[in-house]
Amino acid sequence: MGKGITYSTSGKDCPCMGCENRSAGCHGKCGQYKAWDEKRQAEKLERFRRTSILHEADKRKSAAVSHYKRRGRQI
Repeated sequence: MGKGITYSTSGKDCPCMGCENRSAGCHGKCGQYKAWDEKRQAEKLERFRRTSILHEADKRKSAAVSHYKRRGRQI
């Protein structure tokens, strides 16, 4: 059996956890947070790319069924 989709666990390693300099609005200035967030966003885009490839055939089938129904035919 394949690995399947691996969801991010990066929320658990957020640099804000236990940060002594944490304050309201500090994400805009914190270099550690910005680097962590860029990594997290890259992981998110990669997951989206992989799942969209997996479901491409389903999307085509759904579009074909919708088109068939719009033409007034019964399935």
